[in-house]
This record gives sequence, C-alpha cells and structure tokens, in this order.
Amino acid sequence: MDTEIIADLEETKRFWTTIMRDENADIRDRLKASEFIAKTNGAFIEKKEVLGGINNKIEFGFIDPTLDD
Repeated sequence: MDTEIIADLEETKRFWTTIMRDENADIRDRLKASEFIAKTNGAFIEKKEVLGGINNKIEFGFIDPTLDD
C-alpha cells in the first residue's frame, strides 16, 4: 500500500479528532467526526435478529484413498 497516498487508520482518526475539537467548525461536522471516531472504536453495536428455522442437513464422509472400490 502506498502510504503517501492512502491514509491509514491512525491518520484518519487524527483528522477526525482535529475536526471534532475545532470550535470554529460546523457543529454537524464535529458531531459526524465524533461519530466516526466512536464507530472505529467499537462504541456502537448493531444487533440484528433473525427469525425462522433452518432444516439443512449436512453429511460428512471420508474416503480412504488407500482402499480399492
């Protein structure tokens, strides 16, 4: 990866932190930056509930290659 062209996670978080702490920045930008920081730190957990049953049957077998048919 070309580090001079593509920002890594640390650089990105520093950028978001700068925006979040800039009192002259628009409040929407500051809140969005704080949201991005929180998401990358795992502060939000998304839960999804899946309902229904699964009736798939999986069979496993072993064929010994040393045995003749």
